[in-house]
Amino acid sequence: MRKSAVNSATFGFLICVAFALVFYTFLYFNASAQADKHAADIMSTFGDSEALARTGVIADARWVAMEFLKLVLSLLTVYWLAAGVLGRGKILRPKSANVLLVLAIACLVAVTLNRYYFWAETYCDVLPYPHEGFHITKIYECPSSQIFYSSLHALAILLFFLSLLLRIVLSRKVYYKEK
Repeated sequence: MRKSAVNSATFGFLICVAFALVFYTFLYFNASAQADKHAADIMSTFGDSEALARTGVIADARWVAMEFLKLVLSLLTVYWLAAGVLGRGKILRPKSANVLLVLAIACLVAVTLNRYYFWAETYCDVLPYPHEGFHITKIYECPSSQIFYSSLHALAILLFFLSLLLRIVLSRKVYYKEK
């Protein structure tokens, strides 16, 4: 392992982790605002007490935040460890790899925000279709937002992989070219 590659990987990891921690902290402390917004609906739908509804919403919101943090930290650890071990020189330079990494994280943030704020259950529930909810037999009639967000999650993983591959190849190319 080259020292400059390890130092660059460590710096890149710390920048990404700082963003993930700030985002997690925002979601964690915003959970009570989510409870204020959704507790009345839960009380009217399920007949729960206000305290039980608020506790459930806060627990769910904080669980979503923690799942985001665990996923992103595990992906970033593997990403920057592989970049530091397999890359050469200053591995933070490739702008195209940085753009792909930002897009990958943005995809994961979008998936998390959808789950956190309950933006979309299914596309069919929003538009006036003849049936409600997701039906696998009517997939062509009614595309589901769940499919969209699952695809977005898969795209994020693909973008992480492509960014890592591009970062390693370009850093090696520049390193051996300068040598």
